[in-house]
Formats: sequence, structure tokens, C-alpha cells
Amino acid sequence: MLAKLSRKDFGLTSNTALKTGGVLVGDEVKITIDVEAVRA
Repeated sequence: MLAKLSRKDFGLTSNTALKTGGVLVGDEVKITIDVEAVRA
């Protein structure tokens, strides 16, 4: 399962600019969840 969240939706807007012109952390966060279950 893959989910995408926006940091701005949670009020996380601060970021650090890099010398190369980019930013340290992007606005979009990707979350991957792998679940494995065993019947008991």
C-alpha cells in the first residue's frame, strides 16, 4: 500500500534551503506499508 501526505496539511511548512538552490525536505511525504499476517 502506498500513501501520500502533504506536510502542509499538518502545519509543517518550515524548510531549509540548500546552497544548490533546492530544499532539504519536500512538501510530499510518501508512506509505504507492508503487512504480513499469520492465522493463529
